[in-house]
Amino acid sequence: MNAEQLLKQVALNRDLITRLNKDAFEHLDTLQKDYAHVIDEESAISIELNKSLIQLCFHANYTAAIDCSLAALEKYGHSTCYKGVALHLKMVGMCHAHIGEFDLAVRYLLEALDTIGSHSPVIRADILHVLAWTEDFKSPESIKIVHYLTEALELIRDTDDDVRKANFIMGIGNYYNNINDCEKALENFKQAAETFENKYRLAGMGNCYSNMGSCYLKLNDIANAQHYLQKSLELRLKFGSPDELGIAYYNMAVLSFATKDLPLCEDYLYKALK
Repeated sequence: MNAEQLLKQVALNRDLITRLNKDAFEHLDTLQKDYAHVIDEESAISIELNKSLIQLCFHANYTAAIDCSLAALEKYGHSTCYKGVALHLKMVGMCHAHIGEFDLAVRYLLEALDTIGSHSPVIRADILHVLAWTEDFKSPESIKIVHYLTEALELIRDTDDDVRKANFIMGIGNYYNNINDCEKALENFKQAAETFENKYRLAGMGNCYSNMGSCYLKLNDIANAQHYLQKSLELRLKFGSPDELGIAYYNMAVLSFATKDLPLCEDYLYKALK
């Protein structure tokens, strides 16, 4: 195996991680041990990113993911492997957003944009996506959310990356949900859900169904809210991260409260906390 082939294997490992496939651990360990002699700077940066991603996806341990990526940036921050450096900066920014440190998040994400420049429109679009939901966490009614996502969609407009487009469209739906324009939110969510279903992207389906359920709950359409929130929970029980599963349980608690089933509401809240 040469360095180029190793990079492809590291990319496959990243896919295993994002799909929460536990074979990812042994696979990554094998790559590091058996092919140490072909690990160059680009491969090393990419392997360290996978380690950060493991902390994020399997453990929702944002501090550990930040520490891992900061260590990589300390060692490789001046590398000309711009994509790898930008992805570590994006990881740090994204994790700071998750723990509510929004100013730090934006700082790292803007640095990631500067680092990637025009080297990769796709990575640039993904960074804009994270900036959008950082803004969503910070100021849910901010029109910046739509601006970031519209720019991200424009960057990949001429590609056939329908799943990535669907993620951005779902983000726009979240903005409309935030400002209680549920009809427009559902329009975006349904468009995104159709893509996720056609491509059989279970995580995307789980996220979209969760958002749709929340919209229907606002509209007091309990039947549809129950349908989509339950589907989201079922998917996240099988494929969701700890963070996503916690959100699914919390949403079911809100639904149970709305239907005045307080014991079930309490049960879901304890599950979310756990």
